[in-house]
Amino acid sequence: MTIDLRQEITELLNKRLNGLAEGYRQNIAIIGNERIGKTHLIHYFLSKYINNNIVPVYVEVKQEENFAFLQRFIGTLLYAFLQNSGIELSAKNNFLIKKTGNYAPRTASFCEEILSQPKIKQRNFAKLFQLSEILFEETGKRCCIILDEFQRLSEFNIKDFYPDWRKFLMLNKNTQYILISSKKQLANKILSNDLNLLFGNFHKIELGPLDTRSALKLINEKTQGITINDSLKDFIIDLCAGKPFYLNTISGALRDYYANEKDTIPSINSITHAIKDMFLEEFGVLNKIFSDTLKQIHENIKNPQTTELLTFIGEGTNRLSELSHKLRQTKREITPLLEELIFQDVIIKTSDIYLLNDRLFGFWLRCIHKERINSFSIDHNRLKIAFKNEIARLYENFNTARKKGISERILELFNQFGDESVQVEKKPIRLNHFKEVKLLAINGRNIKEGILGRGSNILWIAALKEGAIVEDDIFEFADICKKFKYNKTQKKVLITLGDIDVNARLAAKEQKILTWDISCLNSLFEIYGKQRIVK
Repeated sequence: MTIDLRQEITELLNKRLNGLAEGYRQNIAIIGNERIGKTHLIHYFLSKYINNNIVPVYVEVKQEENFAFLQRFIGTLLYAFLQNSGIELSAKNNFLIKKTGNYAPRTASFCEEILSQPKIKQRNFAKLFQLSEILFEETGKRCCIILDEFQRLSEFNIKDFYPDWRKFLMLNKNTQYILISSKKQLANKILSNDLNLLFGNFHKIELGPLDTRSALKLINEKTQGITINDSLKDFIIDLCAGKPFYLNTISGALRDYYANEKDTIPSINSITHAIKDMFLEEFGVLNKIFSDTLKQIHENIKNPQTTELLTFIGEGTNRLSELSHKLRQTKREITPLLEELIFQDVIIKTSDIYLLNDRLFGFWLRCIHKERINSFSIDHNRLKIAFKNEIARLYENFNTARKKGISERILELFNQFGDESVQVEKKPIRLNHFKEVKLLAINGRNIKEGILGRGSNILWIAALKEGAIVEDDIFEFADICKKFKYNKTQKKVLITLGDIDVNARLAAKEQKILTWDISCLNSLFEIYGKQRIVK
């Protein structure tokens, strides 16, 4: 997900909320992995959005008592209403209800009724959904209710919760919902089943990592005044897999370190020294996050082999047969554990291959956590050395790959194919094993180079264009492929390091040409343990 697409999302939110002001409602769901920037995006949007007819109500759904949630929800809604109306504020619920009563007495009375019984009953939660509609009837102000980690609402164990909510979602046309979730599998299940509406369905948006340009901008802003060479910046982007939280955290550590070590020239050694504490110390920010993540996984999945399995996947053992051999269990025995980890969004399965959802978590597992649990003594210096060596190894491998041409790297990738079935852009594709793979000089108008892969009964023709793919490129590539007259099935792939035009995608579908962008390419590099392209 590029920063341009993030800008598109803020523009979409702006359009939808302005549409709500005019009586048109479209519910939205924003889904993405943890630490991908969903909450930051919403807070940034809300800080800029001003409309006196729209009351944005942001509520994080936490693990808490039902009544505490009701109090917080009502308090947040009333506070947002009073703030939107330019009225003097206080954070206390009683004050908010009393103050609201001066302008919206029915709304205030309804809030008192909901909160009158600390022992929560089913009807109290159902009434919560009516609150924003009553506010609109009294004041003409429509609410946009934003529920962050909305899937946790299920944990309140309210009978018939989703059927009731689904009914209000359809009937309450003056209330818009924006649902946010970092649990992709569960969120999609809820949206597809429990909140599958006849009218007012959710527009789903999946938020991904930053592209290189956006990640580089973030690093430069955070480390302003520090001269860090491009290979080091690119390595940081690769290590963080483009996740804004990690980029921001590591860049902040570099800024603080070099502020104190003004004479130190940034190198892989000094960068390693700058970030080691956040990974190694007990209360280091990333060590704490990953330790808590692992603890949460064990609370949800009570299987003693979970950590070992995740560490193997983090080390690159990612096929079922390999994992079965490493864990000394049958495929049937470990499959339920893998399926549960997929449902918990800890790992993803791309057909035959399993990967960790969070690459930096995988790094911590294999480099730090594994070293700790396999050590017979608490030797902090040994851990520091292991950390330094692993960072140096990763940087050397990254730089070696970085110096190669893109075509050469794709050629190496194609040589790794072994008849696996994987998901590329959510579509299954068989990566055929080739008897011969070679570079191909195309020398077309816009497409100059490619790769030819011959299998036993299939011919792959792949072409590379570093710039954006437009419609003409599709037709040019289709003509090029016609020149290869073999009695074999052809698989045609056009690869770009830029964007893919909408018309080009339509033309590619008609011509049965696969189009891969850098995101698709990097997902394949990751599957085969190759360094990603940071460009």
